[in-house]
Amino acid sequence: MAMLIIIVVLGIVPVAVSDNPCARDRLGNYWFGPSCRFQCHCFDRRQCDSTTGSCSSSGCEKGYFGPGCQYFSIAHEQPTTQSSTSSRSSSAVDGFTSTNSLTRSTLDPTWSVELQHPAWIVWVDVNVPANYGTREIAMTTRNKDTVVPCNATNTWITSTTLRITCRNVVNATNITLIGTESTESRLALSEVQVYGDDVRLKEFRIRLGKAGVSGLKRVYQDRSDTPPEVTSVQMPASRTANRLEVTLRGDCKILTLCEVQVFGDCLDYKYGLECNFTCRCRDRAEVCNKVDGSCVSGCADGFTGVDCKQECPEGRYGFNCTNNCSSNCVDTHCHHVDGTCKCVPGWMGDRCTTVCDQGTYGHECSNKCSSCRDSICHPGNGTCIMGCQRGWTGTQCDTECDTGTFGWGCNETCAVNCAEQRCHGDTGVCASCIDGWEGAMCDSVKKTNMTTVAVAVVVTLLLLIAVVVIIVVCRRK
Repeated sequence: MAMLIIIVVLGIVPVAVSDNPCARDRLGNYWFGPSCRFQCHCFDRRQCDSTTGSCSSSGCEKGYFGPGCQYFSIAHEQPTTQSSTSSRSSSAVDGFTSTNSLTRSTLDPTWSVELQHPAWIVWVDVNVPANYGTREIAMTTRNKDTVVPCNATNTWITSTTLRITCRNVVNATNITLIGTESTESRLALSEVQVYGDDVRLKEFRIRLGKAGVSGLKRVYQDRSDTPPEVTSVQMPASRTANRLEVTLRGDCKILTLCEVQVFGDCLDYKYGLECNFTCRCRDRAEVCNKVDGSCVSGCADGFTGVDCKQECPEGRYGFNCTNNCSSNCVDTHCHHVDGTCKCVPGWMGDRCTTVCDQGTYGHECSNKCSSCRDSICHPGNGTCIMGCQRGWTGTQCDTECDTGTFGWGCNETCAVNCAEQRCHGDTGVCASCIDGWEGAMCDSVKKTNMTTVAVAVVVTLLLLIAVVVIIVVCRRK
């Protein structure tokens, strides 16, 4: 959507004439932004930042506020009243945040401003002192004696600035702020800045289009009875143009315009001086503030700041960055939107909130515990918490018992009759026995075959008899 505001003021529209980008023009004004087309509004006519228009420590010119000091408060120096007076009510619209209006301590203290002309109220920035005064503030709007509810929504955009946004833009002549605490309180206001559009001019028309391409098309025809102060014309969506024409109907009339101001508005869901930023509101259907990107519903998950452009600080994520990344994330770093992260060894899951299953450990729980007792090991480094199975040793129980030992913790010794002192690490069963021993543990004397013994005895006796016979025969000869 686009908006045209025509202001009739005695004066001359300044034009930058310097060859240097954003140099001071011949009337002493500074400019900023793309092609230096936005005028600075710093206090005491000082130079602003050539890119953003910010006025650093000098602050905005009286009456101006917002990013680049490009908004003018229609409440500036307008008549004010308050329910009781501790310091004067006009201090809240004098253009200085260093002066405050202040009521006495009462129930439902009020402060009001009367606008010189009816205005379409878009939002109100209420600046309050940091250390005193109520923070519970509501707003009502009236057009003369008629209440015109604007369905206001309150958002603290800084610690001392309350933005009251009208969901229903209303035409009003009076804005009243009310302290709503249940007990007596004081309503303290540093500055009240109202963004809205006045209405002015009579029986004029506006034509808009691309010169030399499709001609100009009438987009507004005034039909009011009295010349308004400011006329706000809302253009059709996505209207682009390079030529604007203002004409006054009738013969022999003189059209006198001191200044014409044209404010281009971004398409929905875009904002910024170049409309090159995308809204990041929590409510995806919400159209953010087209100048500063602020959202009534708050920022989308993972983002923060007035313009919702900043990602959550390191270690936090989610809506309003209120969630802490899991301590099991590597370097406690996680995705600023949903908290997903890379896990330290021993943990798994999108947000690293689940410990490894029993019997596994390490990065992504991809390793299996070694020969740990009951398959229980540390999920991070794999050390065996309950000790090793029989026959194994080491912090991760990945080393077999030394030769000659077996059992729990390798604290038992293989039987002395095991060949080469080798036995099974779990049971202690000997791999083999030394000569003369037998049995699983080589603890039994080896038994000889009785038939073999008998044969041996018989053969021995026969040999002895043969020897005796031979000796006897030889002696007789």
